[in-house]
Amino acid sequence: MSVPLGQRPSFHLRPATLSDVSKIISLVLPQVSHDGFHDYFFPHQDRFPQDFNSWWKRYYRDMILRPYTLVLVAEDSDQDMKGIAVWVYAPKVVGEGRVIRRRTYAWIDKIAAKIRPNRCIDPNAIQEWRKTVSDMSKRLWTGEDRVHWYSFEFFTFGRSANGEEEKRIESHSSSHSNDEDEGDLASLLLGWGIQQSKVDNVSTFVLTLISLRELYEGLGYKVVDEVECGPSRCIAMKFIE
Repeated sequence: MSVPLGQRPSFHLRPATLSDVSKIISLVLPQVSHDGFHDYFFPHQDRFPQDFNSWWKRYYRDMILRPYTLVLVAEDSDQDMKGIAVWVYAPKVVGEGRVIRRRTYAWIDKIAAKIRPNRCIDPNAIQEWRKTVSDMSKRLWTGEDRVHWYSFEFFTFGRSANGEEEKRIESHSSSHSNDEDEGDLASLLLGWGIQQSKVDNVSTFVLTLISLRELYEGLGYKVVDEVECGPSRCIAMKFIE
């Protein structure tokens, strides 16, 4: 499995490292807080903001350390982080190196959770989501699609005129003054999986909110399944040329 990273005139890609976690959290949290989707899983985020921060910090740490998982960071020419996407290669194969480190963190997390459980989450809602995705994967990933690249997360980050981070849903809107930049980011971060799938001769899938359907369709993805979890509807899409 090779991993060629792409470039655009305005942006370049690189794999995220553990040193990026704090920056990623500072940019992602304003987007996932009260976005209409994650509220179902984190109903007590306002009451326990530190727990909310801690959950996401562990999440991205584990994604970066997870075998056959790539957290891609898009940066501009000033090395400002402008977007991220998470891509997973399946079937998952246990490798060496980072696995030992991730398992060590996992044991520490389990002990910490017993001493002080995370108070911002709804465990039942999170378990419901995991089962929903698991059931979807059994329907979709069979036969020639069993091996594939799969993305379930994509964010773009903008800046307002005064330099503060904007709260922006990962969408492409004609009302934005930097539509061209957002289009480049989507093509770069979401198109990476398409290109890598061609290299590996496998399928390409994404899981996203139904509100972002048009964005993904513009890149060649087609709806192949739809799931519901709590108040939200999500769609699985496959790249079809």
